[in-house]
Amino acid sequence: MNDKNRIFYFMGGTIAVGIVVAIVVFLSGGGAKSSGSQTGTEKSVSNNKDLQAKVDALNIGNVSPAIYNSLRTEINSSLEQKTITQVWKTNLENELEQKYTNLTLQKINKYFAADPINENAMQPLIQHLKILGKGQNELKGIQAKINEINYYTKILPVEVHKFTSRSFDYFNKGKYTALSSELNDLPARNPSLKKRKSVQNVRSSSLAEIKKYYQEYVDYQMAIDSL
Repeated sequence: MNDKNRIFYFMGGTIAVGIVVAIVVFLSGGGAKSSGSQTGTEKSVSNNKDLQAKVDALNIGNVSPAIYNSLRTEINSSLEQKTITQVWKTNLENELEQKYTNLTLQKINKYFAADPINENAMQPLIQHLKILGKGQNELKGIQAKINEINYYTKILPVEVHKFTSRSFDYFNKGKYTALSSELNDLPARNPSLKKRKSVQNVRSSSLAEIKKYYQEYVDYQMAIDSL
């Protein structure tokens, strides 16, 4: 092989080696880029633990419609910003909804157990669960009991007061008997209300009011009859 051919083969070999090196470098760069892409993907779901911690932190003391709505908004925003996946969004929303419903029902029952009941605190919670369509059967039972308590502590006393405010000339014996019977029979009709002092106090007050009115009516009639 002459010198010219040697030079030709040497140059060809050098070029081939250069091509191989270039390919290796290119592939190495692609691998690094791919690795960087995976790191970015890992970062894209990095705040799922933060959201999970906020859901886990819900308790009967801090649960409220405002907290629920705030967490729902944050979960939706995280998906839009691609900081969580759709799977995480669904799981977090389901867990939030279930935990919120259970805790809210517990809180409502706690307010209901108070004597007198804290209806002002209960109603926003009840209405929010109705909007969400959660705990409906239990809410119906609670609302029925609230209505019952309100009847004996608010509506019936007003009826008694209206009756006792009338002139004796318009005394209605049937109405008097009906109101007296309802007040006297309350413990037997509604045993669940028997231990509620708020109900019993109003009942005692209304009974005293209607008895006093009736006695005054009797005295009035006797005075007329004696004329």
